[in-house]
Amino acid sequence: MIFNEMMKKRFVVVLSVFLIATRAYAQAPYGSFLDYKVLPNLDTLILNRSYGDWWFGAYTNLSYNINIGKLLIPERPYLPLSDSLNRLLLHESKDGVNVLFGLTGEYSPKGSHWGGMLRFAILENRFVRSYSELSKEHTYALLLDFKSLVLSPSVRYNFSIEGLHAFGGLDLEYFFGDKSRLQEVEYKDGSRIVTDWVLSANPKRLRLNLHLGAGWDLLFLDISKTVRVRAKPFLSLHYGTVVFSGYSSNLNTFHIKGGFSLLFGPDEIQSDYKKYDSTYVKPPEAIVQTPPTTKRGIMFSGFERTPLFASLELSVVPTSEVYAEASLTKEDEISAGIKIVETPEKITINPNQKIVLQGYTRSDIVSLTPSMRNTLDVLAEFLLVNPDYIVVVEGHSDNQGTLEQNTERGRLRAQAVVNYLISRKVNPSRIRSASRSSFYPIADNTTEEGRRKNRRVEIFLVK
Repeated sequence: MIFNEMMKKRFVVVLSVFLIATRAYAQAPYGSFLDYKVLPNLDTLILNRSYGDWWFGAYTNLSYNINIGKLLIPERPYLPLSDSLNRLLLHESKDGVNVLFGLTGEYSPKGSHWGGMLRFAILENRFVRSYSELSKEHTYALLLDFKSLVLSPSVRYNFSIEGLHAFGGLDLEYFFGDKSRLQEVEYKDGSRIVTDWVLSANPKRLRLNLHLGAGWDLLFLDISKTVRVRAKPFLSLHYGTVVFSGYSSNLNTFHIKGGFSLLFGPDEIQSDYKKYDSTYVKPPEAIVQTPPTTKRGIMFSGFERTPLFASLELSVVPTSEVYAEASLTKEDEISAGIKIVETPEKITINPNQKIVLQGYTRSDIVSLTPSMRNTLDVLAEFLLVNPDYIVVVEGHSDNQGTLEQNTERGRLRAQAVVNYLISRKVNPSRIRSASRSSFYPIADNTTEEGRRKNRRVEIFLVK
């Protein structure tokens, strides 16, 4: 008993020194890095991934139980305590070990010192064995054998070393499935006689503990760029109310638990969009080297990131060169002060204009209308008589569809314009095209009128 008390004091001193020595301005890690995805229109989708706030999983631990206090059991449990033939025997309790499994969840907001944990031990087997010796030929053995459910809410504090944290809270323990018995062993005439007696006093059904511990999120796995996995070892101390109080006993248990948790957490993903640069000229191959992307933890094969600079290659269409001219009719002002020509009957092309082709009556329509062809006829004539200009064609969609569908609709609208200009003798080497999907609306997508305006092709002249 003295040895157990000394070990407990030493452990508390070591843990206290460790907590004081660790810096106090800790916070939960961000775990951020970037993924780059090149879309079919050559734009780059940038995904900024960081740890999520919530983690869920399972845990297991090995518990070393140090029994503390006085355990008194009647010598003859079949007789009342008031009987003169009965007396209370002091039992010596033995320390024991048990294993438990359970479910766990954690809330650890990024950049915060504080978080929370909740563990639920699905099934914990508890054994307390004690002995009382009347003589070498006559002994008693008490076996307290019961199961329990344990709910453990905790507060978590994050230290400056990434992943290292302390936690403390309560254990709400419910005992059930009691199979406790008192075993009397006698040796008579060379024979061993064993008798099992049922005790009239059962262990406490409800018990409240306090616990304090520390853990370290050591292992990080990345699955499909959406979920992280943590494997966390931990150590905790538990002490609380009396386990067994029958017959004026006050038996209690001090627990030292060590184990690990396996936790899964969905990433928080913020997206950014880098537009395709139609004026970019690719340097010699020896110069364009994609920098290596930092990879944290263990990556499963097949989930490598796509390099950013793949999005900067130009989409150039090959064929021949010609010349012609045009004249002006109708122009509209847009909010940014850029002049827009909306498919008029007669137009004149001005290099400072942005030409907008509208009139797609449904989200899935991508073909040119007669009014659009009239505009493109004038544009083709301008390009033929002004060989210093190139044309950039961008197809847009409303938001009525998936990202892939809207991207494809934008691409097909832009490609229809490209094909028509080529049919009008414009050299394909002077044409650049891209899909802007539904990322750049100019009107409200919640109304049909707004969606009709967003279904469009924008054309720019670049010298």
